[in-house]
Amino acid sequence: MTGIDFSNLTIWQAYLQGTILQRTNFTNADLRHCVFNEAFDRVKTVAFSPDGTQLATGDSRGDILLSKIESLSLDTIRSSQMLLTFSELPAMPAKDVFHQLVKTALENEGWTITHDPYHIDLGFVDFYIDLGAERLIAATKGGEKIAVEIKTFLAASTISEFHTSIGQFINYRIALEEEDADRKLYLAVPSDIYKRFFKHPFIQTVICRNQIPLLVYDTEKQEIAQWIS
Repeated sequence: MTGIDFSNLTIWQAYLQGTILQRTNFTNADLRHCVFNEAFDRVKTVAFSPDGTQLATGDSRGDILLSKIESLSLDTIRSSQMLLTFSELPAMPAKDVFHQLVKTALENEGWTITHDPYHIDLGFVDFYIDLGAERLIAATKGGEKIAVEIKTFLAASTISEFHTSIGQFINYRIALEEEDADRKLYLAVPSDIYKRFFKHPFIQTVICRNQIPLLVYDTEKQEIAQWIS
């Protein structure tokens, strides 16, 4: 079935495990009850590796699928750490799925990205905050500096990811106060998660008591929806 165009067709109950589908086009095809080598949900984001040899796709279940472009050998990785990277630096934590989206949205608002990622050396351990950005403020002589830790909340348990994110944020902020006290740290979250999860009274209490500034980003419009300090 290599190279066949099935776009816009209805294909039901096809058993395709073990079938070579290289360059096969299923765009907008109705594939109800079909069986493939790998179970995969609705794709929400895609990215190519810097050398162009691998394609990463993230689905709505929080799974990340790595495809080797030449051989189409597939490896599914459960994104329990919420992060993905093609970096050649093994000690570097991976970037969140929507890292590039937030970075571009900041640049579109006039921010200059100064660190990607922002590195803090504590002597016994290294921290890597996703982005450092800087924007000159009109009518002032100084500049406003921020750092952004980006979260996607694609993992199976939103509350577990929230627990991890808050603890990580607090540690990063304390380290940042030692390294760069003038830089304000934000926690970036998707707008749909903010609307259905972050507005719960308990979550709002946690955010308020820990004084966590939020950057809410819209994954559909690919822009920053709100700054909440």
